[in-house]
Amino acid sequence: MIPALLHRLDLSRSMQLYQLMRMGTAVLTGILLAKTGLTTEELGRWEALLFIGTLVLFTGVNGLLQAIAPNYLPLSEREKPLFFQEVLGVFLLLGGFLLISFVLLESTLVPFLTGFSNLPGFKWYALFLFLQLPSLPTEIYFLLKERPKAIFWWGFWGFGAQLVAVVFPAWQGWGLEGMLQLLCWQAALKVLITLWILGPFSEGPYRFQRIRRYLKLAWPLVATSFTGNLIVFFDTWLVAHWFSDGSTFAIYRYGSREFPLALALATALGTAMVPRLTANLEEGLQELKLRSSRLLHTVLPLTALLLISVHEWFPVVFHPNLAPAASLFSIYLLLSLSRVLLPNSVLIGLSDTRIIWKVSLIELVLKVVTGLLFLRLWGLEGLAWSAILSFWFEKIALGTWLWKQHSITPDRWLDWRTYGFYSILLLVLFVMVHGK
Repeated sequence: MIPALLHRLDLSRSMQLYQLMRMGTAVLTGILLAKTGLTTEELGRWEALLFIGTLVLFTGVNGLLQAIAPNYLPLSEREKPLFFQEVLGVFLLLGGFLLISFVLLESTLVPFLTGFSNLPGFKWYALFLFLQLPSLPTEIYFLLKERPKAIFWWGFWGFGAQLVAVVFPAWQGWGLEGMLQLLCWQAALKVLITLWILGPFSEGPYRFQRIRRYLKLAWPLVATSFTGNLIVFFDTWLVAHWFSDGSTFAIYRYGSREFPLALALATALGTAMVPRLTANLEEGLQELKLRSSRLLHTVLPLTALLLISVHEWFPVVFHPNLAPAASLFSIYLLLSLSRVLLPNSVLIGLSDTRIIWKVSLIELVLKVVTGLLFLRLWGLEGLAWSAILSFWFEKIALGTWLWKQHSITPDRWLDWRTYGFYSILLLVLFVMVHGK
């Protein structure tokens, strides 16, 4: 099966598979941990650690990763390996800063970020984050080198090892610290493999000008990623402090998940298309429209299927105690309709990244205001609706900017008829299911 799959891989498919493995690992880990001897309170503490990790790894890191391709492609062949070494240095410095900050500020950060007075194994988790960071640019390296099979195997072995490192200690009763220690060993091995993949460090003039150009393009994307994660942080922080019990926190964390297939495939397609859009805008837009149309036909029918059956499968897949999270999850499924829209990738390909950051700031303000109001009015489901509203604002604002400032109409990067059909279908199904 795998050899046949590898034979058909191109860069877009390999990035989509990579993101699927990333999201699939997260979902499968949650499912397997829920079936161990861990209590709902312990699951809540594990989810609190994951929340901190998500906040750190994808606050800024996504922006740094997205900015690699537009900076890498115009460089000479001599400069390209030097640039990747400089990028690796940026990630190492960021990881070191985070490790020191987390160790020194643990007693302040843990209660503020999660509402828990303490989290067992927090220092081990800080070490894991430090070790995890330097290996993250490897997927982009393979993408730019046009090595789709390498992207697949990097995800297959990396995420597979991560799953084992978490679930095996839990089943063996080693506790959170045992899980985190094994995760650190797994992350350290990935760093060593990353250094081996990049090969011997090239000798040449390291120029601050090169890395300055990279950071200049990256900072609006870093700021966008930061504000986007502040939205997630705000919701989780609000739930932790509003309800102040581990069971409700666990229900929220399990219910506030997006459909991982939609997030994975859309993220991967957007990442894979940036080099194409940078190299040739017209051809890139045509390819984006074609591939995003396929994405709609893949993601949205499956979203509809999950939506109409969510109350049946959710407590079976996870745990009966988590059944109240099903209604929450059905709302978050609607995020798929905004995730499949990719104006962000077109703007990055155009190196017009500042508008993405500005829109994200407005989105954050909108999310905070509506989150506070909707939580008070409708509880956890109100918080979910505020997320739907803020994500829709982002996509509409960026699509409008593309149209007005770059004369790129939505029909050049999106199949509107297909999208409209699935949007109406999902909304009708949601009203039918959620109204029961």
